[in-house]
Amino acid sequence: MIEIKLIENKRLDQVVYENLGTLDNFEEILELNKHLIEKEILDIGDIVYLPEPVQTNEKIVEEKALW
Repeated sequence: MIEIKLIENKRLDQVVYENLGTLDNFEEILELNKHLIEKEILDIGDIVYLPEPVQTNEKIVEEKALW
């Protein structure tokens, strides 16, 4: 689990997107941060908990054309 201590006032979704690059698992993040749910803007010093980013071994397959 990643623990982030805020050094500036931000919204939770901003912190999540800046650190994970996605909001896909936002519900999971809300579960980890129940102590912040009532806050519209987070305060300096608030702690945000994020799950470790999931790394996959999926290869991107490019389509190729003969012509």
